[in-house]
Parts: sequence; C-alpha cells; structure tokens
Amino acid sequence: MKPFKNLGTALMLGLVVAIGVAAVAIPAHAGTFNVWIDDGASGTSADLASNGATVWEPRYEASGKYGSSYRLSYSGYSSSSYFYHWVYSASSTSQTYNLSAYIASPYMTNTSANYWMDSYYVGTLNQNAAPSGNNWVGTNTNYGVIDIKVSSYGSGRTGADAVNLWY
Repeated sequence: MKPFKNLGTALMLGLVVAIGVAAVAIPAHAGTFNVWIDDGASGTSADLASNGATVWEPRYEASGKYGSSYRLSYSGYSSSSYFYHWVYSASSTSQTYNLSAYIASPYMTNTSANYWMDSYYVGTLNQNAAPSGNNWVGTNTNYGVIDIKVSSYGSGRTGADAVNLWY
C-alpha cells in the first residue's frame, strides 16, 4: 500500500510542514522594522551626577549581557533620576514603535525601572523579576532622532544593556 494516494497529497503535506517550520523560526515581533541598540554603540551616553561623578558603571561579566558589556547604576544614585541614553536616527515619518529591553544580569535589581522615548514615558519594567532576555516595555509614536532612556531612580540597581525598537 502506498503512503499517499497521489503526488498532490504529498506536496500539500510538505507545504504544510514547511510553513509550520518557518512560522516557528520567525521572531514574535517580526515586522517591517526591527533594530537592536547595544549599550556601547555609537550614540549611547550616560548622565553624570551634578558633582561630575559617573552614575553608570560599565560591566563586562562573561554572561548576563547582550553584547560585550552592559551598564549598571551605582547604588548611591537610586534616589535621583539619572538616565542612560540610547539614541537612534529613525524615519522622518511618524511611526508607533514597540520598545523592549534586554535584561539578563542578576545584578539588575531595580523593581521599577522607568523607560522613556524622548520626554514621553513608555513603561516600567521590574528588572529584578524579569525573565532573562528580551522584555517588552511599551509603545510610543515618534519620528526623527529618538532618545530612548532608562532612569536610575527606583529600588535596586538599574541595568542598561540593549534595547530593541520594532514595528
């Protein structure tokens, strides 16, 4: 007995399997635009304290990071709002962007890390309880040069690694 009555049935089954495999391989937020910006990339910067002190410590552990490093706010600066900035030159057309943050280090313990795009609040992420990897923060409509930032304010040490913009 033949497993398929005709070649058409076999081809249809193959197509269904191929589509299923392709669907598994596509990221959940695949769209027309998807960019990662790492903490050490060109255009990133960290606010200094009013006394000129460095607020964001570069860290280079073997694991717990997106690229070669991440930034961690010094514990003495959690009562004030100092920002770590990722700057991206986007389209000049207004677009609603999704923002997510890469959290993987056990030293990122801020339970209420606030994220902005320019001066607009996007969302809060509990970095202490976030699963390791990419964590969705929120959305904002923007265009042109986008200043994405996370605040050192909160409970615990704030981490700044990579951010992901997509639509």
